[in-house]
Amino acid sequence: MARNVRGEGRLDTGLLLVCVALSVLAFLSPRRSREDFASMLRASVLSPLVQLEGRTATVRAAIVARNDLLVTRGRAVADTLSLRAISDENATMRKLLGLAARLQDGFVPAELLPVRGGDEFSMQLTAGSDVGVQAFQPVVTADGLVGMIVSVDRTTSTALTWAHPDFRVSAMSADQNAFGIVQPHLAEGAERWLLEMRGVPFRAKLDSGTLIVSSGLGATYPRGIPVGTVIGELSTPEKWARTYLVQPAVLPENIGPVLVLLPSRAQRGVNGVWTSAAAADSAARAMAAAGDSLARVVALDELAARRAAFDSLTADSLALADTIGGGMLTRPDTARTPDSARVMPRRPDSSGVRTPGGQSAGNEASRHQSPGSAPLMRVQHQAPGIGSALRAWLGFLLLLTAHFSVRPLVAGRASIDFAVIAVLFSSVRMRPGFAALTGFLTGLALDAMAPGSFGASALVLSLIAFGASWLKAVFFADHVALTGLFVFGAKWLFDIAMTLLAGVGSGVSLFVSLLLWSPLSSALTALVAVVLLVLFRPLYRPQAL
Repeated sequence: MARNVRGEGRLDTGLLLVCVALSVLAFLSPRRSREDFASMLRASVLSPLVQLEGRTATVRAAIVARNDLLVTRGRAVADTLSLRAISDENATMRKLLGLAARLQDGFVPAELLPVRGGDEFSMQLTAGSDVGVQAFQPVVTADGLVGMIVSVDRTTSTALTWAHPDFRVSAMSADQNAFGIVQPHLAEGAERWLLEMRGVPFRAKLDSGTLIVSSGLGATYPRGIPVGTVIGELSTPEKWARTYLVQPAVLPENIGPVLVLLPSRAQRGVNGVWTSAAAADSAARAMAAAGDSLARVVALDELAARRAAFDSLTADSLALADTIGGGMLTRPDTARTPDSARVMPRRPDSSGVRTPGGQSAGNEASRHQSPGSAPLMRVQHQAPGIGSALRAWLGFLLLLTAHFSVRPLVAGRASIDFAVIAVLFSSVRMRPGFAALTGFLTGLALDAMAPGSFGASALVLSLIAFGASWLKAVFFADHVALTGLFVFGAKWLFDIAMTLLAGVGSGVSLFVSLLLWSPLSSALTALVAVVLLVLFRPLYRPQAL
């Protein structure tokens, strides 16, 4: 028996070491190798999860758009007679329709997928090679430049934003008097989200408010895309060149639907696309300032006609959003097992197995027991059966599906991590070695969706699953509070490890993330885990497989 226990312990340790070694190898591999392997996973075994996450993002976008439309209608009722309402709605219409009308063709619209922990300077888009998206294509909005595509698969793509440390763009002033290279301003706090223009010739002096656009050098970004506006000059040791602090044209909180410029459109150039929009805005403001009462009446009539046309065009899309949202959010409660379907295990026969002499095996053992020894205790090890195993894997798959379907709908700074719950609930039913393997495979799936820190989730979840399997007798008993405390600690440890491994954030933002948002997310995850454990006990009770 002791030899068997030692052999099983060595097997668990060996599986943990293999999972850790593979995770470290994936984390330290070259960036191109990680992206290729992640793309292969997304196109094969993870294809259903990728499609599910993309559809969920579409539903969320439709719900948010409908809410924004309702809010806009409510404000329009109160401000319908004011010129400010007319100006705001005209600006909104120009942003939504003007850019696409000026570009005419050669672009692909895309929505943003929910951001996961790991790389806050990259984003996932719902457009891939099936619609012509390729690497090194610029990503823009109606306000200006967002970033560049770095990796593509069939249905999704990854883009780095202007805040990424590797971002560079050759830029110039709008009057073409000064040229330089724009890159992120790697500072602390709020200044981290600014840009700086380096290498500007010393004879070229830029005033505050000067518009900076892409220069077209480098064959990646066509000339004329707004990058930002000059804030002021920075003091640097370089005396032969100037460096300017630049406010980005597209702020992080304003990044929503984007356009990916295809090579055919980039080769033709975008001169006049954004500058004509600025000229139109200036002309509109001048007309509004110089208009009289007759012009106001005409403007109100035009506004009413536009609103009526807009309502007729969006009626069908709103109905479709209601239909899709209802189908996704409605989930039948099939996780409860009815009492009539539960089969109680039959009590074994107390008489034991009959021996040829007519005595039971228990009596025979008692008869041969030494007088001074304690009574023998017979421990019943009951196999869980196929039904218990199926329930366990069904619960795991439901939680993993919720991570890619329910979580994006309620995404925020403090979100629920269903993947961590799935790994913990599965680990308490397995040996530590197999629990580590389950955490490793789950982490690979998460890493494939965010290849910027590929291997980090697999490493952390392998160690957490191994530890959860060892501690299952303490935290996964019938004490619900201890279970919630353990889920809270595991989720917080996961967030801390992922933040440190990915190297995201620094200074005050790092402490705020680790000491405020991460504990809130851990508490919410623990609360959901306790609710699931209480309501769906047959699926998630800690019974060994």
